[in-house]
Amino acid sequence: MAGSNRSTPEEHSPERIREFVAVIEDNAGGDLGRRMNEDVDDEALAALARAYNDMLDDWADRFESVDEFGGWLAQPDQQVRWHEATGYFPVHERAVSQLDREG
Repeated sequence: MAGSNRSTPEEHSPERIREFVAVIEDNAGGDLGRRMNEDVDDEALAALARAYNDMLDDWADRFESVDEFGGWLAQPDQQVRWHEATGYFPVHERAVSQLDREG
């Protein structure tokens, strides 16, 4: 198939595809640290691996941002501020203690 951008099913290694499926299953099970091997001879599979890995990297960045915000929001001082501004009842015991002390 010289000069064609199309691959035949015979050109895709069934073992490589099984490896990709295993990574996807591990990711779905919560192991977001696993990545697909991008060092493959088949350019279509290499492109798939790069795109999938890029997607996981984007997700990791977003999860980190959500985690940072959650950590900030869980700080007693932030919960006190939210309570005073909105009536939201804090979930952190130290925030409740701080509100009790402040009256």
